[in-house]
Amino acid sequence: MKSKILKLGIIIVIVLTVLSITVNTFLHRNYTRRVNEVVLAIVGIVRVEYPDVSTEELLGVLNNNELSLHGLERYGIDSDDIDMIRNTREAYNLWMWSNILVLILMAISFALLLLAYIRNRKNKVEEITKYIREISRKNYTLKLEENVEDELSTLQNELYKITVLLKEQSENAVTDKKNVKDSLSDISHQLKTPLTSIMVGLDNLIDNIEMDAETREEFLYDMKNQTETINFLISSILKLSRLDSNVIQFDKQEIIIRTLLNEVLKNLESMSEAKKINIEIHGEEDIKFLGDYKWELEALTNIIKNCIEYSNENGIIKINYRKLSIYTEVVIEDNGKGMDAKDLKNIFERFYKGKNSSNESIGIGMSLSKKIIENDNGDISVKSTIGKGTTFTIRYMK
Repeated sequence: MKSKILKLGIIIVIVLTVLSITVNTFLHRNYTRRVNEVVLAIVGIVRVEYPDVSTEELLGVLNNNELSLHGLERYGIDSDDIDMIRNTREAYNLWMWSNILVLILMAISFALLLLAYIRNRKNKVEEITKYIREISRKNYTLKLEENVEDELSTLQNELYKITVLLKEQSENAVTDKKNVKDSLSDISHQLKTPLTSIMVGLDNLIDNIEMDAETREEFLYDMKNQTETINFLISSILKLSRLDSNVIQFDKQEIIIRTLLNEVLKNLESMSEAKKINIEIHGEEDIKFLGDYKWELEALTNIIKNCIEYSNENGIIKINYRKLSIYTEVVIEDNGKGMDAKDLKNIFERFYKGKNSSNESIGIGMSLSKKIIENDNGDISVKSTIGKGTTFTIRYMK
């Protein structure tokens, strides 16, 4: 605000100065012209009436302010002519002194305004310096924002934006640390069960050398399954960590949805046949979206696998896809057990296992799928009703 006042003051001073110079020039010329006319008239009269008066004497009278007002009367000059010279001169002098006074007052006012502006700028600089010092100490609780349009206020607003960003990053860092801690705890818990099972199996095989072949085979088969579980868990965790750290470069290409879904169903063929699940696909053959084929294959495999796990035997899974103006949509719907509100809320959380999930489920597949879809500029939502089924809606934005 003060910056605007200062600029306005400068403009006013410049305008008034130019105006004063213009008026003074005009008045000075007018004054000189009128005085010269009177003087010429007086000189003419004196020359006619008193031809013996020398030029030096006449100039001396005219150039002497006091004599010119009295000395000319003895030459027969009318007092009105003398008064006109006096009045013109006094008016001009009055204007000059008034103008000088106004200019002095304006200069003083401008100087005071400038000093106030400089003091205000200094205070702002000190305030910003203090604010930056607090930021360097990781104190993001201060607020510094003004709705004015000078340079320092703009800098203040930008600093405030940076502070908000740093505060968010600081809060996110705390959250990330907590998430890492929780994830490590979850991973430890997830690994503990299969590792314990493997250790028990090995102890039994070592302690019972004469164990019959059938029992030995059961132990070995169980250990193989637990090893595969550990391998899958570690692989999924590594994928998620790489996605979280943004070290994976997605290979964007046009993906034909029908081709992708056919490969997904091929991967899940044995699982769907075991439960006699009928999977229907509806959509035009040539509909495409932009994404990474390999990662999308994994994402959709995990989602449809989840639908199979929650479906009853002889269930139906319908997959409908379509192309709209701003996104391509894939809707995966089953008529299975459905999920309650708690499961629905946490389905995309890492290591979360719903009530109706299988024993083999680790609870990481849906979280991985969501991360992959989001990296391909998509989003996924889910709705479910107990006893009626679950619907996943995936939208890939153009």
